[in-house]
Amino acid sequence: FRRVSRALTGRRGRFGVGTTVMASIFIGITMLINGISINYYQRIDATALGQFTLTAQTRDVLAKLEKPVKALCFFVSEKDTYGIIAYATALLMEYQNYTEKLTIEYIDPDEHPDRARKYSITQYQTVVFESGGQYRLVPPMAIIQTSTDQQGNLQIVGIEAEHSFTSAILEVTGIAQKKVYFLTGHGEANIDGTFSYVRNGLRDDLYLIGTLNLITNPSIPSDCAVLIIAAPQTPLTASEVETIDRYLKAGGQALILTDPNFPGGLEQLVSPWGVDLSNGTVIDTASSVAPRKD
Repeated sequence: FRRVSRALTGRRGRFGVGTTVMASIFIGITMLINGISINYYQRIDATALGQFTLTAQTRDVLAKLEKPVKALCFFVSEKDTYGIIAYATALLMEYQNYTEKLTIEYIDPDEHPDRARKYSITQYQTVVFESGGQYRLVPPMAIIQTSTDQQGNLQIVGIEAEHSFTSAILEVTGIAQKKVYFLTGHGEANIDGTFSYVRNGLRDDLYLIGTLNLITNPSIPSDCAVLIIAAPQTPLTASEVETIDRYLKAGGQALILTDPNFPGGLEQLVSPWGVDLSNGTVIDTASSVAPRKD
């Protein structure tokens, strides 16, 4: 006992006991932090463009999934020129963080040609979403956007995977997507040019986008959630005004944008709703600069 007592109370003993206590405290704190992090953790997307940060709409869709969905990835790494496999795989794994209904299976179409034929696979790096006997293909060009530079080389200019994947999940699970139609035929703003940011914003919110020419198709589709009339440059015909008027009076919704000196027809659409369109110039007297007098 005396030897043990001297060993513990001596300089070396005190140092050993102190070290043991500190090591025990450190291990205890580490275990406590690890236990807390199991239930409470934060994941950070460090990519420059936030490529793996899902939109609120996608997270909501995944959280509300009731049917199981299978993602069949027909990938061949040797044929992957643009790094689609790594990106699509990481994105699908991010989807799985928000739902337990999604499973992922990787299939080499060269080794399993029968399965590739079953889903009509014609391109490597195609992802198939399947649920309840329904399936939807997402080809590689729906995952990334490419363009040709001046030397004729293909280069990646954008990423479309999240919109394509979420839309496919909605389709195979039977969840209806709302569709926004842009009126055409009167020199309206181009949704692929002037209004491209609007189109992209709507697609990020999981709306389907379409164009509608009432001269060639004199009726508004039943799946139209909103009809956008984006600054037409020529007048609407009487039949077009009548078609849109019926649509609005039946409960339809429209967003009408005008430029100064707008063409005829628009005022007929909005006047029944208490809106008066007038041509003119609005001047903010507090901010405008008075003309200089010499």
